[in-house]
Amino acid sequence: MKRWGLDEARARFWAEGNSEDGYSRLSKKALVKLLPMMEDGFPFKEAEKEIYGTHFSGGKAYDSLPPVREGLPALRNPAVERSLTELRKVVNAIVREHGKPHEIHIELARDLKRSREDRKELWKQNRERQGNRERLRDEIARKTGLQQPSRADIERALLWEECGGICPYTGRAIQFADLFGDQPQFDVEHILPLGRCPDDSFQNKTLCHQEENRNVKRGRTPWEAYGANPERWQQIVERVRRFKNPGKLKRFQVKSSEELAEFSSRQLNDTRFASKLAAQYVGLLFGGRDVAHDDGTSRRAVFPSPGGLTAILRRNWGLETILREAEPAASEQKQAKPRSDHRHHAIDAIVIALSTPATVKALSDAAERNAARGRSSFKGVEAPWDGFVESVRPHIESLVISHRPEHKLSGQLHDETFYSPPRQENGKTYVHVRKPVEKLSKNDIEEIVDPAVRAAVKSRLVELGDLKKLQTVGVAPPHLVAVDGRQVPIRRVRIRKALTTQPVGEEPRRRYVAPNNNHHMEIVAELDEKEREVRWDGVPVSRLEAQQRRQKGIPIVQKDHGPAYRFKFSLMGGDTMEITENGVSELYVVRTVASNGQISLARINDARLKHEIRGSGDWWSPRAEGLRKLAARKVVVDIFGNVHPAND
Repeated sequence: MKRWGLDEARARFWAEGNSEDGYSRLSKKALVKLLPMMEDGFPFKEAEKEIYGTHFSGGKAYDSLPPVREGLPALRNPAVERSLTELRKVVNAIVREHGKPHEIHIELARDLKRSREDRKELWKQNRERQGNRERLRDEIARKTGLQQPSRADIERALLWEECGGICPYTGRAIQFADLFGDQPQFDVEHILPLGRCPDDSFQNKTLCHQEENRNVKRGRTPWEAYGANPERWQQIVERVRRFKNPGKLKRFQVKSSEELAEFSSRQLNDTRFASKLAAQYVGLLFGGRDVAHDDGTSRRAVFPSPGGLTAILRRNWGLETILREAEPAASEQKQAKPRSDHRHHAIDAIVIALSTPATVKALSDAAERNAARGRSSFKGVEAPWDGFVESVRPHIESLVISHRPEHKLSGQLHDETFYSPPRQENGKTYVHVRKPVEKLSKNDIEEIVDPAVRAAVKSRLVELGDLKKLQTVGVAPPHLVAVDGRQVPIRRVRIRKALTTQPVGEEPRRRYVAPNNNHHMEIVAELDEKEREVRWDGVPVSRLEAQQRRQKGIPIVQKDHGPAYRFKFSLMGGDTMEITENGVSELYVVRTVASNGQISLARINDARLKHEIRGSGDWWSPRAEGLRKLAARKVVVDIFGNVHPAND
């Protein structure tokens, strides 16, 4: 009242009122332009649009996406830049083939901003969670007799472990067996109600005694149901605090409708770093997120989609049945999206393309209807059209996955160990390397170069039973007796090793190292006197050798192997091979190239890790001659899944 000269009623109106959603930070120059229109009665947004245009349109509209650094010059995250470069390839290929799209729906992985170490740790955690689920599946079968626990059953068991077998709302003990069967005594309850926050993730779920959930909690937030009783509320919070899950505790502590709206908005509008940049980047095709029309109107053209929404729709529309794994063991796997097949990304893409604001509204309506019936789910959201799954199935089943070959030379070039200069013995190459006695294996002991040292180590091994005991303080190492009678301890020994090494550096600092990984393999055909192909050989090229070739200015892939050989093609990780057996052609992707000439292959759609494929028997490691007998050829799969001969 003192500063602005307002009467009490107007001052109270401004003190107690809420401003519009959002915020503005305007310069004096901008205010000089905007205030005259606002003083004439125009709302701020209309004045802003009239003077400055919209933030989401009015920029330069590109005919195709420019390079990432041109379109997003401020981007400094290499992982995001690499991902957006792949996105550019796909989008520009679509534009060339079909023209500029009417609109773009986009979902991007949520962990692209993480460092390589963080992503490795996340991968490790995912594997641990998978192992935990398998353990609980066995435990459910053992304790309840339920031989094929469903995904929902395993989720109940996970929630039971998290809450320590105590209902967070009532404090009642939960018997493990009471979670399962036709009439379980405890519900899986959504902390923030689905109808108001469409979050069906594990983070928004806990267990609640059935009567308590249906008669007291009743589709409200924990604070709305129990906040009026401070003592009971504090007990609930303390129980949840023992979950050691900060995200779940935050959901329990949501008190206002504004906080609930924030959670809901975050679920429906993924504003993470990479997704925002991806939406901004593809928006360059339209001059911004929105397309401006000549009459002053505009329409939305770019729609980011959250991963949680995609998963809910995928399950409700029945798309997870298309690629279900054939293995009979895991009913949980049968109900979930089969991530062992790369084509699951294409299924997600279909869902993302069909995700609209109307779809989100349908989800919320379904959650409210189900809540009124005492159920917490999104069931009841209709598929986009009749026969939806069966119309999608043939397109997914016929898809061919495009893999990106690993052409890069970066990475560890060789092992850290230095070896002696190589020597030839009986036609084989050997090197010497020093090794601590306590780390010797039985085979290492037999390869100790000095016979006297070898005998001393063997004798000490007999006395100790295990050379690792030498790491214990006070345990004496093996020794030799000098001429003057002194005992000379043996702490490190030279062992002989059959190994091919390469020199690095120049004299006098030249060292010999073992190459760490292979960069590629050159497949060449051996010719007879009539230049007919007799057999194929594989010539592995290490990453170290490839790097040395580049430094010398010669081609990394050598095609000239002499007049008796014909170069066929090179193979590296990510390359695609077409193999024909019994008249049937099948595509494989190269996983690894070994120094012994073996090429490890997996089916092109197989997304499992190396050890998982090996365990299933689907890992295949032929040599070059085996590829010849199967009429193998190197091919390229373009972005649209078309197969072309490789121009190698």
